[in-house]
Amino acid sequence: MKLPLAERIGEMIASKGRRDRYFKLSQKNIYIFPTAAGFVFLALLLLMLVTAINYQNSLIYLVTFFLGAIFFFSIWLCFLNISGLEVSSGQEDGVFEGELGYFSVRFKKEEGEVYGLKAGYSADKMSFVSRVNSELSEFPMPAPSLKRGKHTMKRLRLESRFPFGLIKAWTWLKLDAELYIFPKPVAGSANVSEFASETGVNSVQKSDEFNELRSYQAGDSFKRINWKKYASSEVLLVRDADFAVSDASRVRWQDYEPHGKEERLRFMCDRICRLYQAKQAFAMELPVVVLEPDLSEAHFHECLRQLALY
Repeated sequence: MKLPLAERIGEMIASKGRRDRYFKLSQKNIYIFPTAAGFVFLALLLLMLVTAINYQNSLIYLVTFFLGAIFFFSIWLCFLNISGLEVSSGQEDGVFEGELGYFSVRFKKEEGEVYGLKAGYSADKMSFVSRVNSELSEFPMPAPSLKRGKHTMKRLRLESRFPFGLIKAWTWLKLDAELYIFPKPVAGSANVSEFASETGVNSVQKSDEFNELRSYQAGDSFKRINWKKYASSEVLLVRDADFAVSDASRVRWQDYEPHGKEERLRFMCDRICRLYQAKQAFAMELPVVVLEPDLSEAHFHECLRQLALY
C-alpha cells in the first residue's frame, strides 16, 4: 500500500532520527494532516462559502464559519491529545523459535488521557491501545516470524484521529525495543554420561573449602559472594569451589560435536531447560563464552541469551 506524500515525508524524516529507549512526543516529532474525511469536509465548507457569497445569505455564512472554527479547533485538540505522551521500551524475557514473540512498549502521560491511540509497524496495520493515562501501561506488539538471535524493532508508528476523525496526528519512532529468539529445544544425545541426572542423584556437591575465588559475573548467585572480601576491597568475588558440578550437569559445545551449529544449540537449549526444571545447578560452555555453575533464574536466562546470540 502506497502511503500519501505527507506520510512518506514524515517517515523519511523519522528514519534519520536517533534510536532510543525513551521518547516524549512534542511538536518536534508529531506530524498533522487532514484525513480523507477532513478534505471532504473542507470541500463542503468551500462550497457553502461560495453559496453564501452568491446568495448573500447570513445564515449560510454563520454555519460556514461555525463549522470552519470546529475544523481548526479539532487540529489543536488532535495535537494536544498525543502531545506529552511518553513512550518507552519494556523488558522481554524472549521466546523460543516457532513461538509468537512480542515487543514490549510502554505508554504514559502525566497530564490527561490519550484517546483513540493506535500503534503498529505500518500505516495499514495498526491496533488500538486500550487506555493511556498517568499510570504506566504496557502494550505488547506481536513480532513477525523471526529467526534465532537478538532482534530490535525497526520502527514504531503511533496515530490518533481524535476528536472527529477530520485530522490525524502521527509519529514514527525508532524505539530501541529488543526481543531474544532462543533456539528451539530439541532432545539430543550428548557424549557424556547422564546417569546422575536420570537416577535422581544430585550432581551438585557442596564443598567446605571456599578459598578459590573469582570475579563476579552476570548470573552468579548472590549467596556465593564473599562479602568479607567485598567489605575490605570493594571488589565482588564469588566462591568458585562452592559448587562442584558433574559432567552430566555441564552443558558443553563439544559434547554435541558430530552435529551442525543449529542442531548443537537446540540440543544444548533442551538440556539447559531440563536441568533448570529439575532445579539442578549447571554450567554452560560455548567456544567464546563460559558460564559458571548456578541454578538461579538469572543464570538460566543468561544461558538462553548466549545461545541466541551465538
